[in-house]
Amino acid sequence: MRVCGIVAEYNPFHNGHAWQIAEIRRRMGEDCPIVCCMSGNFVQRGEAAIIDKFSRAEMAVRGGADLVIELPSPYSLSSAEAFAENAVMLLENAGCTDLFFGSECGDMAILNSLVTALQDPYLDSDIREELKSGVSYATARQAALSKSIGSLADYLDTPNNILAVEYLKAIYDQRLRIEPMTIKRIGAGHDEEGGSASDIRGMLSQGKPIKNYVPKEVNEIFRRETEQGRGPVFMEDLETAILSRFRMMDDRIFSEIPDDSEGLGNRLIAAFHEETTLDGV
Repeated sequence: MRVCGIVAEYNPFHNGHAWQIAEIRRRMGEDCPIVCCMSGNFVQRGEAAIIDKFSRAEMAVRGGADLVIELPSPYSLSSAEAFAENAVMLLENAGCTDLFFGSECGDMAILNSLVTALQDPYLDSDIREELKSGVSYATARQAALSKSIGSLADYLDTPNNILAVEYLKAIYDQRLRIEPMTIKRIGAGHDEEGGSASDIRGMLSQGKPIKNYVPKEVNEIFRRETEQGRGPVFMEDLETAILSRFRMMDDRIFSEIPDDSEGLGNRLIAAFHEETTLDGV
């Protein structure tokens, strides 16, 4: 029996997510179970989710998923690599035989070529050379990849392709049995209104209606949660609490932040004591 897994944040669940689930059922059969591994109350950008995890899980189930399991916060708040690796391992351990993920290119051959290039043992030295010019790590990696695979490196400019590559790396590095399959992302682009979850969150912050961009059931959940004062949640709602908590923390804790590099902890200490808003930090 095939069991399909999806890694998602559903922040919030929208028409594109509903289409993805419908497309999986079209390919795999109506009886194929779909399991979603979803971030909890905090998502990969380090922000609070727009609606609590139970409501978002309800959105997914009413949108066609059969089961939603939570990706614990230490992983959902981590790098794209750790986010993808732990989510895929959870899905395999939950019994999933196939992993479906969206990508802008929709081409497994391209994605596998990117994985191979990223695993080149000489890539790190090429990246270090690019970093000497003062560019960011992402820019340096892109430049180094362009030297080895040419225009194929441009596919790493888009968010879903980046995560797709991380899913594949996790599967191959951990020698997992789960079978990867990609679905080309369709519909409005990220720069068009309603084209992404980020854009829908922006519409919610401006008080705009979102009913044209989410399934009817999702709109009903939003209305219920709003009427009961449980959402939507924005980072400015947490601003005072977050700034206060960080200002009370011992400075040494900042130096112990996972993946701390180049004095990040010291910069955070200064920012939290000097700035008065989260945007300033």
